[in-house]
Amino acid sequence: MKNIIFVISTLQEADCFFAFAAGLINKNKKLNIITIIDNPEFSEQLKKNKSLFRGFKKIGFLFCRKKENKILQKFYSLIWLLKLVLFLIKVDKPILLAGGNFNNIYRIFFQFFCLRKKGKIIILNPLSFIWDYQYDSVRKKQATGKLFEKNFWHKILNLGPKGFIYYTNKQLGFVKLQQKNLKFTSKQVCCSGLGLNTKYYRNFFNEESEKYKKKISFLKKSKKNKKIYTIICCIYKPYLLKKYSQEIILESIIDEILKCNKNSIILLRRHPKDIDDKRSHVLKVFSKLKLKKKNVFFTNLHPQILSRISSRVLCYARTNVMTDVFESKMIDCSEYKKVDLNRNNGQSPGNYGYGVIYVNPRKKNFKEKEKDAAARAYRMSTACTVCSRHLQNK
Repeated sequence: MKNIIFVISTLQEADCFFAFAAGLINKNKKLNIITIIDNPEFSEQLKKNKSLFRGFKKIGFLFCRKKENKILQKFYSLIWLLKLVLFLIKVDKPILLAGGNFNNIYRIFFQFFCLRKKGKIIILNPLSFIWDYQYDSVRKKQATGKLFEKNFWHKILNLGPKGFIYYTNKQLGFVKLQQKNLKFTSKQVCCSGLGLNTKYYRNFFNEESEKYKKKISFLKKSKKNKKIYTIICCIYKPYLLKKYSQEIILESIIDEILKCNKNSIILLRRHPKDIDDKRSHVLKVFSKLKLKKKNVFFTNLHPQILSRISSRVLCYARTNVMTDVFESKMIDCSEYKKVDLNRNNGQSPGNYGYGVIYVNPRKKNFKEKEKDAAARAYRMSTACTVCSRHLQNK
């Protein structure tokens, strides 16, 4: 029996690695999969994402480093590590998969253990799609970025990854860059695909969706004319044209949905990093529009579930949901920079055969000499007219 160890510290890694694990299980059900969450903050976050948490428990063993107060954190972390060591002693020839950050004390130990057990250490691409590499503003930063750099312990103990796994040829630009930085040969780099469309993965989220349909009140009472729309909320990134565009577009999307059907249910899924309520543009819009709670709900449901219960899924900044969710019927309303749109032939970066409809908030049919504020309002209105047609189509 092969032993696979995943080490995870972010939600993006968790989403990606679970899909990868599902692909492995779909081919070989006899795998022994161990998932280690070594980030206490993320452990709490994962527990809130109940479907993903259940998913990792279902595929194998799950070890979460719990978050405690500052005084007790080190003590409980030591207890957690001892329990993990006692479990891992029984594991032979493990394959350790992590998305980077091989330098903290816990990951130094995991690498040392893996080599002592005659195992392998491999970098698993931490994202299902290397979006940032497409954007001019961050391309230069990534030219010097590395997923792994040797420190003192790596040199003394001869630790570090010996291979790199990516998922699609759309990642090749990023892969070649990392291959050069890591000094890997072509034999050390492998394209595996991702398990998003496997029977195991799809069945798991179909079952999870059915569970929530029975639990959530508005889904039980949902009528044919009451459509459900999910908005995947974002945080500002440098590939957006203006910092405040996210707030304007979100407001326009919600307004247009309610114009189409005032009885619509709108589900807002905040970004995992949108944790400061005072600065959250999502909460500002919610308050500004005086939204009624009977129509608009905040949710932590997994995007795979949201896509299954929604008529449409909308976003206003790039998101992995574009490429990870096939049932999404997604509309992308992001205000991208011109240089990035040109690189993607005027389409959404997620439109690589995934059926993403792109509605550009900066369409050309507006007066060029209008003041910025007025022009932006006009452009948004024009874009929303196009958006409304898509909203009304199933």
